[in-house]
Amino acid sequence: MIHDNHGPRTAYNLDKKIQKLLHLMNSVLDDPIYKNEFDIILRKFEIDRETVSRAFLDYNLDVHSHNNSIYHSQAIRIVLHLHNLIRGSWHIERQEAVSRLLKKATYTKVFDMGFGVPSRYMRDLLSSPSVHVTLCDFQPEALDFAQELLNLWPLDWAGKVDFLCQDMEKVESCVGDYDLYISLHSIEHVSNPTQCLMNYVKLS
Repeated sequence: MIHDNHGPRTAYNLDKKIQKLLHLMNSVLDDPIYKNEFDIILRKFEIDRETVSRAFLDYNLDVHSHNNSIYHSQAIRIVLHLHNLIRGSWHIERQEAVSRLLKKATYTKVFDMGFGVPSRYMRDLLSSPSVHVTLCDFQPEALDFAQELLNLWPLDWAGKVDFLCQDMEKVESCVGDYDLYISLHSIEHVSNPTQCLMNYVKLS
């Protein structure tokens, strides 16, 4: 008799993936550089570590099974923030690429479309006393999380950041007197990304 080991092998691989994901998550949560920041955020939003673990696994094991409704959760905001801090990840590379591009641009007013959570480039932007940033997201939870996170960063952001709760697909409500628009991880969430981007280019 030939036994098909596909099932057990798949279960084993899934378990290994879960362990690797949890290791990545814990590498950030327990990092002395970030531990205090996360401890404060977890207390602020009354979220325990087990909830973050479940959200982290759920989000990373099958990201394509979700729709935009998952972003109501502050646990997901914490997961997104974790992603931005995982050493050696493509999230780090992406933030570094944005930082390099920012050095080539000239701007004083910046509009960040669907920012999700503040990333490293926010530190770069706010290090300049003449730059003003509007953070836009369609979820009010994103704005609440952003304010709490910025309060923990050693940045003088008061008066330099505006928060706009708006669906970025409503282009006319978002385009304004800005020198630079950032769409790092948002355009793919709208119903017609190509047309939406064309509208921004046309109206800005």
